[in-house]
Amino acid sequence: MGIPFTVVSGAVLITDTTGKTVDMVDSDGIRMKTQAKILGADGTEMMDVVDTSSGKRAKVEIIYSPDGLIIPTLGNQLLYEDMNVTNGGVARGTTIGNVWTTIYEKTSLTDGIFMGFLVTVENIHQDWHIRLLIDGQEVFGDATDGISFADLQDDQIYGYDINPNNNVPEFVGFLIRNNSLRWEGPNDLPIRVDGTIGSIEILIKKAPGGGDKKFRAGLAIRAMI
Repeated sequence: MGIPFTVVSGAVLITDTTGKTVDMVDSDGIRMKTQAKILGADGTEMMDVVDTSSGKRAKVEIIYSPDGLIIPTLGNQLLYEDMNVTNGGVARGTTIGNVWTTIYEKTSLTDGIFMGFLVTVENIHQDWHIRLLIDGQEVFGDATDGISFADLQDDQIYGYDINPNNNVPEFVGFLIRNNSLRWEGPNDLPIRVDGTIGSIEILIKKAPGGGDKKFRAGLAIRAMI
């Protein structure tokens, strides 16, 4: 996730560890000029910061600390949630047929991020399908098929290999090991959950052939921000 910052108008100063102002000087000994502007809503028009009482342009100083360390965090609102009846789904061991069955659902959420999930089923080699909806939007294709476990594993289609010795393309986000499917955002980036809608839903179904099979367990990871 990107680190938030503010673009301002005014002088930009750099200080050393003692608080003394340090200039930026090029190889010829000439002081470098640094300018910052605030952009308007259209992203192109530049504006100054002006004192409304005097009409004078405001001076804004930004201090960069060489000793400062920036550590990305998720805060203390990180949640690991088991997929069960309490969390909008079904109990472990529930038999799943050829009808979409919700195994995890959260609604009326505040702003947050969805990190990913894992789902374990009986005999993953048969054709299971899965859907993920964030704020009502389909992530894995459409409401008819979602994404097929068989397609993911077929070396003539998407080519995921359940052999743990083989590398997997993390930029896509899927991983299959034994009877478990794991999904994280591409390159491990989370999906934003918009608090104006605030919903997450995961559904699975078993395609015809081989009979109905059981949902074993699932785990979803999200964070409120």
